[in-house]
Amino acid sequence: MNCKIPVICLTLAIVLLLVACEKNLVEIDSIPITPNLNTFQLVVEGGITSQYGNQYIRLTKPQSPKAAGIPEPIHGATVYVSDGTIIIPFAEMQEQNGLYSSQNTMAGTVNHYYQLHISYLGQSYIAGDSLVQGNEITEFIPASSLDNLGEFITIAINQHTFGFNQPAIRYYIPSETIGSNTQIPNPYSNRKLLLEWDGFTFYQHRNSPPQGIFPNDYKIFGIGGNARDTILVMQFSLSETCYNYLVSLLNETDWDGGFFTSNHSNIVSNLSKGATGFFRATHITQKKMALEQFQSIY
Repeated sequence: MNCKIPVICLTLAIVLLLVACEKNLVEIDSIPITPNLNTFQLVVEGGITSQYGNQYIRLTKPQSPKAAGIPEPIHGATVYVSDGTIIIPFAEMQEQNGLYSSQNTMAGTVNHYYQLHISYLGQSYIAGDSLVQGNEITEFIPASSLDNLGEFITIAINQHTFGFNQPAIRYYIPSETIGSNTQIPNPYSNRKLLLEWDGFTFYQHRNSPPQGIFPNDYKIFGIGGNARDTILVMQFSLSETCYNYLVSLLNETDWDGGFFTSNHSNIVSNLSKGATGFFRATHITQKKMALEQFQSIY
């Protein structure tokens, strides 16, 4: 989710092709959100967010979950998104591994339904998702353990936490660090200083583990730092169908994956006709918070 990707201007030919005429939403009620066992032609990631700027969709070719390296990008696809009233054309960015960027800057609107259209090698693919309003960020996801050592705090955080009324993905980005801490006090050597991390992805779930399939040894992040060190919390809302996709993906990876891992063959998808992945619309909220604002779950 890199918002610093440089914007590449679209060619006049693409603009004329995609903007010249207005299209209506295609009915996709007949496309079930069920495990898709077809031979896939492409994998879709990304979508529309409420954050103003260019919107991004990545198209790649399927690969084995055990395959190493970056998936092969899809080149030459025609891509646009519609909410039934406007057309948002996308074009492939140069040297960005199948990344397609919206022609214009924009922000998705809460309660709007966005539909993706892709044409590639004579085949058409569609998908749709609703942009759900996200809850306000009032606190960190509770830590599984917290030790306050004066101005120094060490924290352990479960990657998956249950008990929320709305599922969401949270991304924690180290923001400002005091920088005076050079090592983690013993016995916390298995935790890193906050300034050593690039970021953390967390998943907040409803009251109980979905489908009762949840390992006891799920991933825990351990961090330490000055109580005044700050984290930028970014929260991404999930529609019901998007959350179902996430759970099926987690089940396939023994809950050691997420949106940023390779897609497997028998997960649910909102894509039609031999495509997989998920086109999503998401509301983004963000807030800067200090480590001293963490609370323990116990």
